[in-house]
Amino acid sequence: MTISRQTRSRVFDAALALGLGLLGLAEVWVPLSSAVGSGSQVSSSVGVVVTCAALSQRRRWPLASVCVVVGVWVVLGVVARPQVLF
Repeated sequence: MTISRQTRSRVFDAALALGLGLLGLAEVWVPLSSAVGSGSQVSSSVGVVVTCAALSQRRRWPLASVCVVVGVWVVLGVVARPQVLF
């Protein structure tokens, strides 16, 4: 049984988004030395989750994915003060 290239790409993108999402949430909630400044952990978590969800769709809708990634952090920066993660 062979797996199509499209299926492998989707699995890779989902695994990449999940891995980065877990790392991002760990960065927000675990007191690491790389997290500086003050800010809302909840709004940072929302930003990480939405960003990684958009990242998982980057091959299917590349422009929309970039717009969501940039837009979520702009909106969160105006509405709520997210943490500086790096």
